[in-house]
Amino acid sequence: MISTDRQLQLMEEKLVDAQKSAKDSEGIEADVLRDLVEEMELEIAEYKKVVKGEETIFTVSSVSDLANALIKARIARGWSQAELARHLDKQEQSVQRDEAGGYERATLARLADVADVLGYRLRGVLEPAQPREPLKISDLGLPNAHSKAGQK
Repeated sequence: MISTDRQLQLMEEKLVDAQKSAKDSEGIEADVLRDLVEEMELEIAEYKKVVKGEETIFTVSSVSDLANALIKARIARGWSQAELARHLDKQEQSVQRDEAGGYERATLARLADVADVLGYRLRGVLEPAQPREPLKISDLGLPNAHSKAGQK
């Protein structure tokens, strides 16, 4: 994921190289390079949409999605990593480490602080990964549950 203008610049340079390589290649190699070019173009387009404020709501369906959403929220807000650090009263390197590591070592309180200073709130659903089997009347432990279930 692109998280800074410098990374955007590097990705655009790599894209030009990948496009040239894709044109000069054949067969499976060309297919792989075209897929790479498409992924890079999508990533660049996504970053630019966030920077322009065209995308401001970010779907979170896993913990790793939360890290990406916080980075996108910072970008949508128009803040650099240094500006976020200043609002959090932290060192810029701290924000750089958090973002580079996908906020893996950040506490829940830290994640909430980042969302708060960016002016975002997290809403969602905590649901079981595997659906639970439906309860049966006999599972309830009620007296005569077995005999009543058999009568129906």
